[in-house]
Amino acid sequence: MRIVDHSDEVYKMIESQFVDGVNQESNIAKTLITEYTPVDTGLLASSVRSDKIPMGVGVGTFVPYGVYVEYGTDKQRPVRMFANGLLDATPEILENVAKKIKI
Repeated sequence: MRIVDHSDEVYKMIESQFVDGVNQESNIAKTLITEYTPVDTGLLASSVRSDKIPMGVGVGTFVPYGVYVEYGTDKQRPVRMFANGLLDATPEILENVAKKIKI
């Protein structure tokens, strides 16, 4: 009997399915972040985007003042829309991605 190690192939397959699943589910986080973003002109909320990166998804904004809204200033409390949106979305994203991974 010959035993063949396919662990590298299985790992690559699972990794690929995980990354694809996270990319597909990134709208969950994007939606929550947008909902948590305070609105004055609407620019910041409408600028929230997600982009595929090597091991998942990057979520952010191109609006320069977004960092001040997220982390606050000495005159403004932090809103933490990105941190809270990602934290709140993670359980649902992981559950949905787990359903998509097939070995």
